Amino acid sequence: MNLKQTITLGIFFLCCSAMVTANNTVEKKTKSGKTISVEVVSEGSVNLYKQEIEVLKPTIPEDPMESYTEIRTVYYVGNSNDETIKELTQTNYKKILLSHLTDKPEVATKIGNKGNKFVNVECIFMAYNEQ
Repeated sequence: MNLKQTITLGIFFLCCSAMVTANNTVEKKTKSGKTISVEVVSEGSVNLYKQEIEVLKPTIPEDPMESYTEIRTVYYVGNSNDETIKELTQTNYKKILLSHLTDKPEVATKIGNKGNKFVNVECIFMAYNEQ
């Protein structure tokens, strides 16, 4: 691993570990009108929220009594002055983020590029809300 990769990895780790420590829970409405409890991940003019859901998965399809629990993280985005939030998915995150993050083109132009994919959504918001 070269120095540039090491620094990038270190910044990514610090960014994500700093965001995990925040634990502000709020009630928000989804686009369908359902009220859910979500954790605030990043605050600013556009906020990122997440909800962790436990999913029961069978270990062996033939024996449904043998199962394990898997934690699934669902991300939501919303403007700070709006009660309604939108769910981010692998397929819609570029469209939603580009529509919400237009006021900072230096962040918006990087969405979808290496290091700014769906798995890096928390770091994208950290960069957006820091500037």
